[in-house]
Amino acid sequence: MRNYLIFWSLILTFLFWGCLNLEMETFVAADGSGSAIIHYWTDLEILYSDTSTSNIFSFNENIIKENFSSDEVEVKSVKVWENKADTTFHAEVKIVFDDINNLNSTAFYKDYEFSFKDGAVGQKIFEQKIQGSKLLFGNKNNYHFKFIYHFPGSIITDNADHRKNNTLIWNFTLDQFQTDKTLTATIKVPDSSISQFLIPSLIIILILLWILLFLRRKRKKSED
Repeated sequence: MRNYLIFWSLILTFLFWGCLNLEMETFVAADGSGSAIIHYWTDLEILYSDTSTSNIFSFNENIIKENFSSDEVEVKSVKVWENKADTTFHAEVKIVFDDINNLNSTAFYKDYEFSFKDGAVGQKIFEQKIQGSKLLFGNKNNYHFKFIYHFPGSIITDNADHRKNNTLIWNFTLDQFQTDKTLTATIKVPDSSISQFLIPSLIIILILLWILLFLRRKRKKSED
């Protein structure tokens, strides 16, 4: 009975007041590895105090670590604090991953589908699908989501709200997730094969120059 009352108290709180903000900043390397900083905050004290393991926006450090951890994703740090100036509660999580395609192996990212794959020669195609229909909260205009991506090369095409160099930014309110959303971008990445070939070639050239210089000095010495 007590859990039942807490559940409905939480639902009513969501329906009539308060807001939640989410900002995810992700850094992606050419091989799909990278890191992310996830920051979310709210003025809902009942959400801040909620310790249920099903709460993906938990402010409990142990639950946060569980929500963001998997075999493919490592939590580097968790920070939780209260901003008394505006009475908001904040959580910041820093993670690293070997492959962005496996991010949805965590509880937090389970409703996101990531794809970072080869496109045309020298290009990568990025997609992030968001199953917004599963984000069922009330007062949806008061929920704000911001996705920031730093990519490993210049942007060719995208559907972001803002673009600056190799950084893309998407902004949403929760009411925009009545239908699923897809973030897309095509990135021109540096050709790593060139650098892999260039470095050994330079080493070989230097060795040959050293041998030629050595032989020239030896020959000059014998002539003297």
